[in-house]
Amino acid sequence: MLKTRFTDLVGCAVPLQQAGMGWIAGPELAEAVAEAGGLGMLCMPMVPAAAFSDMLSGIRSGTNGRIEVTFPLPFLDIDCVPVAARLAHVVEFSYGQPDPNLVRLAHSGGALVSWQVGSVGDALAAAEAACDVIVAQGRAPAVRRGARPRTRH
Repeated sequence: MLKTRFTDLVGCAVPLQQAGMGWIAGPELAEAVAEAGGLGMLCMPMVPAAAFSDMLSGIRSGTNGRIEVTFPLPFLDIDCVPVAARLAHVVEFSYGQPDPNLVRLAHSGGALVSWQVGSVGDALAAAEAACDVIVAQGRAPAVRRGARPRTRH
């Protein structure tokens, strides 16, 4: 067991969070990561709330480990949020502006709330919305083929 602020907050044994990979990584991977001591993540956009509840209940019955559900906002079914908040340890939102109403909805079900952000402004908005975890998401600048790296003088 490796104790960090992350493991203390989330309650997992190792500071490892699986990436939410939509339809690529299903319930089996989330359950395996959770069972291994990390934070298993389920991201199944566009799954109806009843099917989502069955899926998440199945994962919870297969592990005592920690599970997170991530919701990309463009595909959010609001009816899935209370289900996730009741059955998962962490509810995460991504690809949209931090919304205090969604944070309150997830907190009311007992889950921690995480928000993936891509800018300082969004990080500040996530903090103001009372998110428990803020995930800084970014990408490296594109490099043209054959271009030389720039250096500062």
